[in-house]
Amino acid sequence: MMKYVIAIIVCIGAVTCIDPLVLTKNGLVRGVESEDSKIDSFLGIPYAKVDVQNPFSATLNVEIFEGIYNATDDSVICPQKDDLEQTIVGTLDCLRINVYVPQGASSTNLFPVMVWIHGGGFRRWNSNRSTYGPDFLVTKGVILVTFNYRLGPYGFMSLNRSNIPGNAGLRDQLKALEWIKENIAAFNGDKNNITLFGESAGAASVEFHILSGHSKGLFHKAIMQSGTVLCDWVMNDPDTQAPIKLAKYLGLNTEDIDNALKYISKFDPHDVNKATIDIGYEESFKPIVEYEFENVYTMINDKPSNLLKKMFISIPIIIGFNSKEQQRNINYYLQSPDYIESAKKTFKAKIDNYFQLGEDELETAEKLVRYFYIGSEDMKTTVNAMIEFDSDFTFVYPSLRHSRYYTQVNSAPVFLYMFDYAGQRNYMKNRMNLTMEPGAMHADEIGYLFDQSFYTQPDSVMDRIIIERMTSMWTDFAKTSNPTPTATKVPFSWHPSATEPKFDYAVLSDRVQMAQHPFYQRMAFWDTFFVTYGKKTRW
Repeated sequence: MMKYVIAIIVCIGAVTCIDPLVLTKNGLVRGVESEDSKIDSFLGIPYAKVDVQNPFSATLNVEIFEGIYNATDDSVICPQKDDLEQTIVGTLDCLRINVYVPQGASSTNLFPVMVWIHGGGFRRWNSNRSTYGPDFLVTKGVILVTFNYRLGPYGFMSLNRSNIPGNAGLRDQLKALEWIKENIAAFNGDKNNITLFGESAGAASVEFHILSGHSKGLFHKAIMQSGTVLCDWVMNDPDTQAPIKLAKYLGLNTEDIDNALKYISKFDPHDVNKATIDIGYEESFKPIVEYEFENVYTMINDKPSNLLKKMFISIPIIIGFNSKEQQRNINYYLQSPDYIESAKKTFKAKIDNYFQLGEDELETAEKLVRYFYIGSEDMKTTVNAMIEFDSDFTFVYPSLRHSRYYTQVNSAPVFLYMFDYAGQRNYMKNRMNLTMEPGAMHADEIGYLFDQSFYTQPDSVMDRIIIERMTSMWTDFAKTSNPTPTATKVPFSWHPSATEPKFDYAVLSDRVQMAQHPFYQRMAFWDTFFVTYGKKTRW
């Protein structure tokens, strides 16, 4: 078994210090020890590399390192639009992985491994420790691994051709999981106890790996936070004309896809990403159902609703959502000059995007949803109702549908939750300056799982309690397959979700407790709606 190698180096001021050194399959990797000596961090290790001749398809293997690779920098990210600065950033040399190892792990005391897949709608964000800092989780006795994967056109262009079949970003993730399986023992991690977890697009990615036979054995437990493959925003139909449209914008007028690909492959990724945005393609590149080609493995070979019906699994799962997922859209609804007309358009657009309905059916379906959520109420009520609709349709109901699927087809326990805490570390509320709103919106729980560098003020007492509870439940699940194996860390027992009529779930807030039937009337409406239209979903 590979294990740590001790490297002694001379630091500034002639002070002798020890840096952690690990022998991986690709050679020696040097990390850095935290100031308090509690965590060894290995940052930005290459796990694959992009083929510069065809940056939209499968990756190449990384060569053996010459000398020692200094894994001390996690600043590299994949090409994308920075949603705060509104600038294009990143490089194609971005397929990097970070490994955080706590004190106490050894070759005779292997620690459970938690592998995080970041969200961002398959077009933005990264794995850097400024957002996904390891301290909260790793100090609970687990190894944390985070990584980048290709996004936008480089990660999800699909041409229904063997050289660009689609889902390159998911293939990157698979490559990272394979790297972890092959190398994590060198970091004193247990390769037979790996928990895959993610949020939003990261959560949907987790589920794609559950559904994909290629990922079997690469992880043993799963946590899906605010995202499943049944969410309406996850998948798209491939646009096989995308290279031609991008090439035209960038200066080449051609109808030949190969010429267009060769042309745009030579451009700086910043230019390609800007072109993607300028021609209205920013949200077009997503996972797709792939065609099958000889000698090319498929990540997704059928629409997810079909795959779920065929599957039988045996891995423990946590799945959940936040209480006010789409509260981030409150400003959009408040600023709309005509609330009701805006609502009608939103209802129709979201239903049309997810269901394949004729015009008459679509009109009837839109009316059913509209009357249920807003009826003829006043404008203030309409804003709140629209947030409920947006949250239910986009995140909540897909999570409940999935918990039912998995409870039926999974021989292992399935734990359902709703995160409903409003504190000073609610991640998305802080980003959007909505800190006075009640409940938890999309991605808010991240601030209580990860040590985020932009929080500089001391945490409140209640925030510290939530951090302790969330990280205890998540790491205990990774260790034991049970988020509350004892009553000492969290003051309740989270038991698995039951099928009807109970449908149990955990409410994670300042008071943690078990409850039944989340948003009962709203979810009952969607149950009835899907009885009528469920066979006509696109995915």
